[in-house]
Amino acid sequence: MRGWDILVFEPEVWRSTGEKFWHWVEELREWLEDRNYDDPTTTTPRLSAWFAQSVEHYPRTENFPGDNPHPSEGAQYFIGDSAIHARYLAVDADEAVVSAVKWARALGLGYAVGGIPATVMTPNSIGDYHDLHWLYPTLGG
Repeated sequence: MRGWDILVFEPEVWRSTGEKFWHWVEELREWLEDRNYDDPTTTTPRLSAWFAQSVEHYPRTENFPGDNPHPSEGAQYFIGDSAIHARYLAVDADEAVVSAVKWARALGLGYAVGGIPATVMTPNSIGDYHDLHWLYPTLGG
């Protein structure tokens, strides 16, 4: 069985920081916000909409990162103010990540798929998507 990770994010929030993308992601992944990371109502409306679509098709599993790191179906979600990290665990994880990307694009969200190397896509001001070409977090960006 294969799993896929995806980080769906508000591109304007990342751009407003002026930080290199992977530096912003590393800070984000510290999850230091004073909030409930399971509550989709505390993120942005677009991310909440993305989450609603995803969880409808790929329900939450327990244990993120969890005691059982290898559940066989569903997804694990970690919801921040400006990003959601999801790990699709289903046997059809490839199909799940394709759907997740489709939903992100429809909502104008940025996304990073995979680990290292990762595909990182952000929309420009007219909605066209561009790969940031990051291959490894320490190499730049």
